[in-house]
Amino acid sequence: MLSANEFKRLVRVEASVRRVDAPADLLDGISSIFVARGQTTHESIGTVIDLAQHEMARLGTAQKEVARSARADLVLGLTTPEAMVSVRQREESIRPAVEQLRRDYFRTTTAPFLSYEKAIVWLRSLAVIRQKPNEKQMNRLFADVREAMARFPNDYHLELSMGSHAIPLLAPKPGARQGSVVFDKGSALEKLKTVTESMSAGTGCDVPLCVAHVLTGAPLLLRPLDWSIEFSTGCGLLRRSATINILQPHAITLPVLAQAYRKLRKELGLANKKTMMEWHEQLLRLVEKHGGVPRRGKRDFWEGIQRTWNQAVPQGGRRYETWMGPKMAYDRLQRALKNR
Repeated sequence: MLSANEFKRLVRVEASVRRVDAPADLLDGISSIFVARGQTTHESIGTVIDLAQHEMARLGTAQKEVARSARADLVLGLTTPEAMVSVRQREESIRPAVEQLRRDYFRTTTAPFLSYEKAIVWLRSLAVIRQKPNEKQMNRLFADVREAMARFPNDYHLELSMGSHAIPLLAPKPGARQGSVVFDKGSALEKLKTVTESMSAGTGCDVPLCVAHVLTGAPLLLRPLDWSIEFSTGCGLLRRSATINILQPHAITLPVLAQAYRKLRKELGLANKKTMMEWHEQLLRLVEKHGGVPRRGKRDFWEGIQRTWNQAVPQGGRRYETWMGPKMAYDRLQRALKNR
């Protein structure tokens, strides 16, 4: 076992050798978790780096765009006593399932691998991939399935979906290895996939972390929050919605929440766009009240809008000096609504 300081130093050295794009404070934070658990072996160094890379991949590019204080808040969210106790409680709750998986695969209740790299080698050794059918065979299979679905009564709602069976891995350095181990349904890794997905749903940690916990004893890392963007369609419309999911309320600070908000707006293409204000809605209603923009006589129309607007605007409110003012504001508003 290495001392705490030596363990952290070697983690930094190994990360530098690997050219891992992870800040030192994140490496130190995850190292501290291993130190608190007495997992300061040479083999654990690589696992710390793998976990740091995984967290960086989940944070995305926003990590580089926020102040150091906000990043420190995120690291703190992983390492506060409350967070570490909470994770310990979750690990204790899933311990029976973890030990049963280890017995099923390795006939032991202890972590079977000292390093995550060795665990990946074992996963790939059990992955069984049968030869995939060629395009002609696939078309024939799809035709057979569609024909079978057509035999159901019309009041049955049937959908065809496809998906591969895979166990996701901790996000690696780009180009280092594939992001998952793919296998056939019903093969040896099926149970590991099913149980670790259940662990993920129960603990709030993602599946790769649960797999690493089962195979190496690596600690679960429960981030303060995560976010997602969903798409849905109906009546010819495409709707986007966004969700910020607070996983550990006690670890949330305003900078942490603000970072997720900025990242969401960037992903939605709204990073540099202003939100609508009350006068935008008033201008839209005024134009609609006058029957909308006509094909002819537009100048007369906008001069009327200008007069009506300026008469109704309160003292100190937005006023237009010429008819071009409301026209340009309306045109900008229409473009913004179209883009949304």
